[in-house]
Amino acid sequence: MKERAAMNNSFIYIKIPQVPLCVSYKGEKSSVDWKDLNLVLPCLEYHNNTWTWLDFAMAVKRDSRKALVAQMIKEKLRLKPASGSDQRGKASEGKSDNSMQQQEEDDKARLLIGLSSADKSYSKKSIFSRRK
Repeated sequence: MKERAAMNNSFIYIKIPQVPLCVSYKGEKSSVDWKDLNLVLPCLEYHNNTWTWLDFAMAVKRDSRKALVAQMIKEKLRLKPASGSDQRGKASEGKSDNSMQQQEEDDKARLLIGLSSADKSYSKKSIFSRRK
């Protein structure tokens, strides 16, 4: 019991400052590729906690992961503005390629959010609605 108690540390005040990150990732089978994705690890503060070093590391990992995943989803879902003059000059073949690329981007966005690519109905269900 003394050994286990000796492993605990009292952390009165811990502040980890904001850290900018530039991430590049190449997934297997080229399903997910990120190049120069700019993310910011937010400022983390912890007050009056009794943790082991492992507990502290896991808390930092959990809080960092939450913030970074939210930023990655926002960054990947952000639509890139298309220049109008380039789009007007293209033929119908270019339009079909553009729609195919847009469809692929939409599918990737659905996968990131957790929707299957087959589930395309976006009807909202109320928690108070009756089942039929």
